[in-house]
Amino acid sequence: MRATSKRWMALLLTAVGAAGVATAGPKARLFLKSRNTLDVELITRNAMDTLSVRRVDAPGVTTVQIPQISRTFFQLDLGGVNVEQLYWDEKFAEVAAALAPALEPTYRFADLPNNNLLPFIKALIKALYWSGQYGAVSTTCDVLIGNPDAGPAEDWARVFKALSILRLVGVEQASALFSAIDEPKRGSDNVGAYHYARAVIRMAEGKISEAQEHAAQVVITQVWEPEWFAAGLYVSAQAYAKAKRYDVARQIVEEINLLYPQTRWAGRAKELGTELEGKGGGDAAPFSVQ
Repeated sequence: MRATSKRWMALLLTAVGAAGVATAGPKARLFLKSRNTLDVELITRNAMDTLSVRRVDAPGVTTVQIPQISRTFFQLDLGGVNVEQLYWDEKFAEVAAALAPALEPTYRFADLPNNNLLPFIKALIKALYWSGQYGAVSTTCDVLIGNPDAGPAEDWARVFKALSILRLVGVEQASALFSAIDEPKRGSDNVGAYHYARAVIRMAEGKISEAQEHAAQVVITQVWEPEWFAAGLYVSAQAYAKAKRYDVARQIVEEINLLYPQTRWAGRAKELGTELEGKGGGDAAPFSVQ
């Protein structure tokens, strides 16, 4: 294991211990380089890159060398909950309630080779954020931040960490954290989250023109990603309202209601539309997402 990986794991184990997470190990299937597979309960990490595991087909505890593992498949118990359907139904608190207890025991093993945790951790972070559980967002992001095996997802987690810090602490601290994040390349999975967060933070800083630019980047690049496209439209409407371009803001509100009825974004757009009632047109300019 690389030195950076050892430092990250030490920090994570300290955080997990402080949070009081139970030490009962998660279930996993280990695919070994020898082409054998082991169905195990993961118990502890040991020195010298080894795991103590309990095999399901044999009594007692045995040791597995981590470098001999080619792939790790965690068997998450979600209690029969269809988290994907709940997510797209915007029941984010329920998604988080299902994912968090299933994932927490895995975090101390989150750097095992080629594992399947990342999509679930990212879904949990987003569900926590959209349901307003910002403290839990921050701590869950730490599972990926500093993890040498997280790849681009590390910067993705830093984006959500910054958004949570904005809500929990303030704009100055959020801006400082965000300044260390490189802008992702067009086509990256991080583009929508990055520009959304940049727009929200810039708006909190009072830099409305820059907020508009980043909101526009969300709209332009995420047209086929409804989660970020709708978020980008809403932040864009907010930015135009703050710039006193009320006609444009109202037009975007109408677009949101047309494209995303019966969603939380339509509800928030309605609230913004109410705030705009009676305000002048401002510097009207055409806006269209079609």
